[in-house]
Amino acid sequence: MKYGIFQFMNDAVDLINSHDKEIDFVAEESREFFHKIFETNEDVININSRVKKEDSIKEKILKQNYYIKCEKVEDVLDLFPDLVGIRIECRFNENERDLYEYLKRLFYYRDEDGYYYSKYDMRIRLALDQPQPQMQKNGFEIYKIDAVFVEKDRFKIKFEVQIKSMVNVFWGEIDHSILYKNSNYMMGEDLIRDIMYSIKNNLTIIDKQLNSVYKSLNSLESNEEDATRKQFKGIITKMIHDGYMFKLKYNLGFVIDMRNIANVVSDYLFSVMDVLEKKEYESRLIDILNKVNVISNKPVDFDRHYDFSNIHFEDYIHKYFAEGLNKRLNKDFNWNFCLSIIFSLDDRKDEEIFSDFVYYVIYSIKKIIKSEVDNCNINKTYQDILVDNLLKESMKYLTESYNINNFSQNSFEMIGKIVKDFVKEVETVEDIEKLDFLALRYEFLEKFEGIKNEN
Repeated sequence: MKYGIFQFMNDAVDLINSHDKEIDFVAEESREFFHKIFETNEDVININSRVKKEDSIKEKILKQNYYIKCEKVEDVLDLFPDLVGIRIECRFNENERDLYEYLKRLFYYRDEDGYYYSKYDMRIRLALDQPQPQMQKNGFEIYKIDAVFVEKDRFKIKFEVQIKSMVNVFWGEIDHSILYKNSNYMMGEDLIRDIMYSIKNNLTIIDKQLNSVYKSLNSLESNEEDATRKQFKGIITKMIHDGYMFKLKYNLGFVIDMRNIANVVSDYLFSVMDVLEKKEYESRLIDILNKVNVISNKPVDFDRHYDFSNIHFEDYIHKYFAEGLNKRLNKDFNWNFCLSIIFSLDDRKDEEIFSDFVYYVIYSIKKIIKSEVDNCNINKTYQDILVDNLLKESMKYLTESYNINNFSQNSFEMIGKIVKDFVKEVETVEDIEKLDFLALRYEFLEKFEGIKNEN
């Protein structure tokens, strides 16, 4: 071969870069094609495309000995199997084979090179004679299909199609980052691999559990769905807790009791569920699961400074709570950490999410208070007045300390129980005037902080 190794790599990268428009075209056209054919398939949650970066190209040339296999640098384009990668993401492990079998049925026609294509786009061709799933070097299986994009009389570019469930996407990122990309020689590598395999097996168990929950959601009657919802929410809460506990330990070197933080986050994420239709409800569940599942790829700034003082609220109670919470964010690690997690799990602007969170807290407490006051035998106008007064007293107590432990749904339900007992004898307007709100405060102190009223 005429070229030195490094000269060959540089020339190969220059050659590939000279075809960047064609490569980007293949990535976009292929992603759009697979998006269309799986558009109505509820098991598919995302279609991703990526173009291999320069460092990865050089790394592969070295690892695969392309500089030896190629007579000339132009041969690289014929050898490189994955300049473009398409990833079809599905919910569960069992969906991977179903989607692969669907592709085999769809790609019915065979060309002279042994690739299969469909009637929908003859440019995209798959090597479906390969055994699937394939065995990776790490010992685990993967649905990975060699493909080629043929633009007649213009160019032919090879690419790769992968089909991965959510847990396998998650595992793939861990394995790629920790083992595949680790250039350090480690004396205990076998031990590390054993630990990683144990993690993979646990993820497989989680996949089966989530699949069972998902199937239950689709089959249970409405009176059973609430129990399943709680079960699913519990799983999500644990995933948030464990995922961010690991990140906390890794970044700061210590851990805290973040069970209540995880509860507040999952309560907020599930807050819109009650108003959704069944199909939207299921879609929301999968969306939440998908976002929580990629926690490892989402950076969290544990010391970020926030300022939401420019957000305007019309109502006094929302403004009062928002201003206090905004001041608290940069003093209270628990609140800073909690909102940072919520921000990392939502694609919208932080200001919009913060505003939603404020509305969520006030709405949740007001809803519970209103459900108890509705039982009072007084007219609607006085009911509304009483609800507003009880809401103000509740928020006044909660915002004295902004203790994050008091802002979960369990705590809101405790407020409901306190209010129920407080208004149980209200039957007339005069009874409202007799209410002792100082006694209500003592009830809050006793129930939330265990402080007994000596009087």
